[in-house]
Amino acid sequence: MRYVYFPSSDDIVVGYSFEPEHSRNDFYYVKVLVIKPDYKLKWYDYKFGYQVAHFKSYKEIIEFVDKSNLELDVASSLDSVQLDGAILNSIKLKIEKEVTRSLRLANEEQLMLSQALLRNQNYPRPNSEDLIVKYESSREPLMAALSTYPYTTVVSIPKYKLTLFRYGEYDWTTTKRTTQKELKLFHRAKIAEGFGIKPDVHWGRAKAEIRNILLPRANKLLQLAGVKRMLDDALREGKKVLVCGGFIFWYEDNLLEWQIKSTPENSASDSMETIWHEGTIVSKNHGRIVVLPHIKSCGEKVNGYTKNAPNDGEAIKRHTSDYVELPFEVLKGDLMFDLFGELKYE
Repeated sequence: MRYVYFPSSDDIVVGYSFEPEHSRNDFYYVKVLVIKPDYKLKWYDYKFGYQVAHFKSYKEIIEFVDKSNLELDVASSLDSVQLDGAILNSIKLKIEKEVTRSLRLANEEQLMLSQALLRNQNYPRPNSEDLIVKYESSREPLMAALSTYPYTTVVSIPKYKLTLFRYGEYDWTTTKRTTQKELKLFHRAKIAEGFGIKPDVHWGRAKAEIRNILLPRANKLLQLAGVKRMLDDALREGKKVLVCGGFIFWYEDNLLEWQIKSTPENSASDSMETIWHEGTIVSKNHGRIVVLPHIKSCGEKVNGYTKNAPNDGEAIKRHTSDYVELPFEVLKGDLMFDLFGELKYE
């Protein structure tokens, strides 16, 4: 269920994020995180005047959300909350965790959607007269959706509260009444089916498989002149680990070249949601996965480390004299989108 936010003097806004509007292409609405009088956190659709705040491009929504979060002074806002110091610190951790989690998921899914569209840009579009539909009124909106997402087997048409399912090549006569569940399924179909994955499988496993599919493309980024310039700039500033969505640019002095590693498949789990930006990564092996520094729910700070995926076997250990300790930086979502979507560095 979605909730619309109406400002109240008892509420404190502590974060901004966004979600794609599942019923429309290239349409994003603003979400606001509010701490209620009972100190519980709740996400709402944010209103500008009489309508939910929305933007018609990913670039615009990212700029608005980043600017809004930057201008928020959460610490000062919480000064008015009369709570024990330990409880207040716990609330601050929960706030950072919620905002980080929400933005990470939204940015990652936008990246995956852009790649799904790129992979299927030459996918054959059907002719309108070939479509077999139960209701003639659904033919035109169905064609409009298939002109952008011709690979999907499910299409939602909110105007008619109708969701259509494809069987065979052209048969769209199977229908259901559209609910939030069907809208979410259509959203996932736009991404998953672009990679040949069914949209109703476990979403975490589907995205893990998509990350594996995208890894070779991530490695190709290292050959781009613009990316090389970015990485050279990072080295000059002493930055040797750059986090970009589910991928990590990794540099070791003894290797004298950048590598691509990845974050864990469960990087949105509780232990990973609050990134410890001041922490470092201590690599004691040659694992291909990097667990970022994070703060546990209890407040314990954990430095990052490297490991292998569950099916990779044990990672080759480094000699104690070869342990590597590296700081890291998380790239903004708009740059991540440029790298994997437009493949350019500006």
